[in-house]
Amino acid sequence: MHYEMGTSSTNNYSGRGSVPCRTCKFTGYDWVVDVLNGNPVRCQESFRMSVNVFKRLCRVLRDDYGLECSNKVGITEMVAMFVFILGHAQSNRDIGERFQHSGETISRLFHKVLQAVMKMSKEIIKPIGDQLNETPTYIREHPKVCYRICFKDCIGALDRTHIPTVVTPEKRQRYTGRKGVPTQNVLAVCDFGMLYTYVHLGKYYLVDAGYANKTGFLAPYKGERYHVLVFQNGAPVAGHREVFNKAHAKLRNVIERTFGVTKKKWRILGSMTSFDTKIQAKIVIVCMTLHNFIKLNADLDSDFNEIESTPVVEDDIMPDVVIEDVVEDEDDNLLIDDANMAQFRSCLHNNS
Repeated sequence: MHYEMGTSSTNNYSGRGSVPCRTCKFTGYDWVVDVLNGNPVRCQESFRMSVNVFKRLCRVLRDDYGLECSNKVGITEMVAMFVFILGHAQSNRDIGERFQHSGETISRLFHKVLQAVMKMSKEIIKPIGDQLNETPTYIREHPKVCYRICFKDCIGALDRTHIPTVVTPEKRQRYTGRKGVPTQNVLAVCDFGMLYTYVHLGKYYLVDAGYANKTGFLAPYKGERYHVLVFQNGAPVAGHREVFNKAHAKLRNVIERTFGVTKKKWRILGSMTSFDTKIQAKIVIVCMTLHNFIKLNADLDSDFNEIESTPVVEDDIMPDVVIEDVVEDEDDNLLIDDANMAQFRSCLHNNS
């Protein structure tokens, strides 16, 4: 059955001078409808989600978050342009040619959908149900008893990732890190279902050695091997601390896999275009929001399936293979282990 939603737009926009520019008879709306009614792979490749999830996204943004069509562009085409930009890191000019609209129209509608998805982010990036007070299903049903015992109060993993950003010369130093390029330093938390969420108070997150082992944050042992690939390619584990670190690394790696899916699906995160810095920050948030929306609404998704079935590859900003007992000057107080969590960790590794 053919799918249509909203209205088609005219393409009588002009470029420089008086000669019409966007004159293709096959309009952007025609292309979107053709994709939605064609082979399902086309929708996944073009809009980074299945046809059913795309349809639901359009309805939710319209019915729940106030997205309205313009005089000449319907919601279907509007959302298609938005996710196409995020998924393919396309320039305004390229999108104008693809959808047969002026640059002004593309920009205005992009920001319109951006605001609607930002509203949705407040409802979709959060713990689900009574998640803060329950043992996660992944832990509760884990085949190894030691995981079910030692990590029963673990509700997720926390880490940072760097997203390239485009800034003016006077702001470049402020955004430039150790790799010499300007980036946004993004801190994220996810649960074991690979959903981004904000979680705190009374429980703990699995973190790497760059974070303090303080109440609510459970870090691995320093001076011991860490990271999944290190154990896969090295000698067998030796001693309780390495056993604990290996178990910790396998669980905490969910945040790396979650980052991996998001960056693979939304290529703009690896090649940000020259939006205002505040808009670039919002783009990161909406990409995480759409990540959650797809995960919650898709029965199957090729990007999630691929990352879950392939060996884990950690984020490129992870610390060195062996965690050194080194403290940075300005962060001394952040890397001192909290006595209570250190004792708690010792109890865990003795039982792992």
